[in-house]
Amino acid sequence: MRKNLIVAACGVAFAVGFSACNKNNEPGYSYSETVNFGTYNIVTAEGQEPYVAPVRYQYNNRVDIVEQSQTISMFINDMMLNKKEKVSIETKALPYSSGQYQIGDKYYPYIYMSDTYVADDKDIQITDFTCILTYAAYQPSAEIPGYPVSVPKNDRYAGTARENEYYTVMSYKIDNKWNVSTFWPDVTFKGATTTTYPGMEEPFTSDKIEYRVVLDLKTEGAPKANVFMINAQFAPKAPMLMLALRNLPVTFHADGYSIDVENVNPEQIEAGGFTENKAFPFDKFSLKFSASSGRADIKYQVKTVFNGSFGGYYFYEMREGADKN
Repeated sequence: MRKNLIVAACGVAFAVGFSACNKNNEPGYSYSETVNFGTYNIVTAEGQEPYVAPVRYQYNNRVDIVEQSQTISMFINDMMLNKKEKVSIETKALPYSSGQYQIGDKYYPYIYMSDTYVADDKDIQITDFTCILTYAAYQPSAEIPGYPVSVPKNDRYAGTARENEYYTVMSYKIDNKWNVSTFWPDVTFKGATTTTYPGMEEPFTSDKIEYRVVLDLKTEGAPKANVFMINAQFAPKAPMLMLALRNLPVTFHADGYSIDVENVNPEQIEAGGFTENKAFPFDKFSLKFSASSGRADIKYQVKTVFNGSFGGYYFYEMREGADKN
């Protein structure tokens, strides 16, 4: 029975980019493989500004049929902690749990690892390590002109678009000084939006509104954020709109980023372009994103009348409805 569980989990690993199960699973067989995946780091330390940069983590998957074990270790060479300091790190082999989520008629796997101490020697200490490797990330239901969807890339394997969408949701500490969280700069949050306005009998709630956040981290100067509201609807009989709040200042912190602006006119997206809508001003707009949980909390006020509140995620949470192996 245990062997069957290993084989099943191995199949999940293969689906997300590790190919352990394309070998034979006869008694005595073991296999390991290393795959790279890209993401972005937020590195913080007391008294220093957050350092944000793209990285490529490496994961070594090992399946041992004799030992009835399946483990993954993570490592990276010369990772920058800021513009001057760098470090090479490697975790011990970590047991992992795995499963899959159904989105529509398709299934998307994940792998989860967690441990308090994953590297502790004279050179480096890595603690409070959690990592989800997941394909189960939401994609926007509508295209935004000029903003093609960006997804993480798998170095080793090529294939359909979704086979490259491997999101790393990871956080850990280095030497009890550096806090590291990962994120991806183009994600779509789904959840529930509640709107209130004077005179309404009860709040209006919608799970149709999507919030796509695209960060500009490559242009010179301070980072900017573009927020696209897909299926925006603030009252039961109001039309659904496509709205954009672009070039907003974004502030990074130890576990994500925040956006806080006032008195911004949105742009309405239609006919393949953007048109400023001065009749629909956002008096306030606030977004708080947690990289370790994948959650965004959004609040806004429109025309001093509509008050919106949203809470949701850009990927399926592990504890919600997964088929676990």
